[in-house]
Amino acid sequence: MSEQYGCDVLLHISSTDADGKLQMRKVGIQRKKFPDDLIASLADGRLAKQIQMMKGLDVAILLLEGKGWWVGDKLQAKFAGRTFTRRELRALIFSIQIEHGLRYMQTEGLRETCDLVMDLRTWLMKKNHDGLVSRPKAGAWGPDSTEWKMWFWQAIPGVGPVVSRRLAEAWPRLPIKLMVSRAEVEKVAGPRAKEVVKYLG
Repeated sequence: MSEQYGCDVLLHISSTDADGKLQMRKVGIQRKKFPDDLIASLADGRLAKQIQMMKGLDVAILLLEGKGWWVGDKLQAKFAGRTFTRRELRALIFSIQIEHGLRYMQTEGLRETCDLVMDLRTWLMKKNHDGLVSRPKAGAWGPDSTEWKMWFWQAIPGVGPVVSRRLAEAWPRLPIKLMVSRAEVEKVAGPRAKEVVKYLG
């Protein structure tokens, strides 16, 4: 099955989003030992073919395994009579990520690759990935910004990033006391409406 998508590892991940809807995602990893396997697959066209096949995935990752032995800008190995430079590697990574939309990762070796795959599977199966949008310090932004309003709403127990964004977008002005009906709050905040109404009274 993984060969159909041009990858070595294929994960079928089922999870529920913030609204409780079931999501099914195919996540594939194409592993290339660096430098030998990567450069050989560039020369014979395998990588180009695999990248096209991976476009059928929800998440596609190119994983380079190993760091190579570099002296200055040049990789200390010759392939088909030519050298390979850091600039060429960077250009390849730019193409993979920007032109073809794949994610790029690199590990030291097989043991770290195995750990990465297991960690990725665990992360993908989490219900929420809101660590970067959880309530921060208020900061210097003004009360007219969405981020500031989200920070305000997340002071209410049980209101997280998803509901706080809905509340911030629904009412441009922050209410010091509740100036809308409970029904309107329920429409926006869903099951967290009780906490919002109680907090703002």
